[in-house]
Parts: sequence; structure tokens; C-alpha cells
Amino acid sequence: MCEPAEGVTFDMGEITHLASQIATPSTKDCIQTDMEDLPKALRPGDLISFNDGDLGAVCLEVTEASIKIQFKEAGTVLPFK
Repeated sequence: MCEPAEGVTFDMGEITHLASQIATPSTKDCIQTDMEDLPKALRPGDLISFNDGDLGAVCLEVTEASIKIQFKEAGTVLPFK
């Protein structure tokens, strides 16, 4: 689920967070994921793909609650269907 419903658009270089609070929609401030163990799997410098690899980001920082990422190109994170 995203707000706006058609997806969340990011510019190249823009920074946001990933978190596992699936009860809330993804926004510019935080992209929600259902992968609760993602912070255990990622390290700074790791690459993250969205939309089946059409949009990429790099992991900047990992905490127990969220992951700070920076987009490598501009694009829209689409809602999962």
C-alpha cells in the first residue's frame, strides 16, 4: 500500500528509509516492507532493487528499526500486487 496509491516517486540521490510497519502505507519518508528480518540481512553499501530491478538504491545505514537508503536513479516505487 502506498500514498499516493499509484506509487511513491523519488529523485536520483534522494534518501529515505525502509521499515517493517506494514499497517501503514509507504510514503516519501518511509517505504514499508513485510520483510521483518531485512535489517539483519543488509549492510551499508548493499544494493536494493525495487519494481523487479527497474529501480535501484544503496543501503547507507542499518538499525534494528529501519534501513536508510539512497536512490541511484529517479523512479517510482510501485505498490506490491
